[in-house]
Amino acid sequence: MPADLAAVAEDLLRRGIFTRYPGDGKSVRAQEVDEPLQSIPVADGRARIRSAFAPAQAVARASLWAHHQLAKYPLRSLIQHILDRRPACAESSPDFDPLRASSLVDAFRRWQGFFSRPNACLFESLSLLHFLSAYNCFPSLVFGVVSDPFQAHCWLQYHSTIINDSMARVRNFTPVMLV
Repeated sequence: MPADLAAVAEDLLRRGIFTRYPGDGKSVRAQEVDEPLQSIPVADGRARIRSAFAPAQAVARASLWAHHQLAKYPLRSLIQHILDRRPACAESSPDFDPLRASSLVDAFRRWQGFFSRPNACLFESLSLLHFLSAYNCFPSLVFGVVSDPFQAHCWLQYHSTIINDSMARVRNFTPVMLV
């Protein structure tokens, strides 16, 4: 194994993304995920949340939650937490409304800049997932990889609609896990 690839693998082991023990994880292979066909529509003035300040507290809460979770727990625990919450959210969630989701994502992006991290797709995706779940909108968290050179990325997606990324970027990745 090339030294740079070994260093990446060791880093992923340290972060709890890879494991040396087969019983503690799942094999990395392509997973069935709806093919991305569209990105979430851009919010227009009519779809905006009534008050621009209303979601600020929810964005702060979601960002602090994601920061705390990533600092304290391994990725495996975070994924299990999301999986445990999903059935309850699915029962209480109305049908996905792309315009409403667009409005929420727009509000999140306006305030999230105060909490963002450069190149931190996992932090942003977890924060946005937590934020959207407060509004009964619960998309899936998708993890994807590119093999040469190795890259990992994650984003939110609801069926074939990408929530927080572009189709051009997401299509480069092979989905390996859907949460």
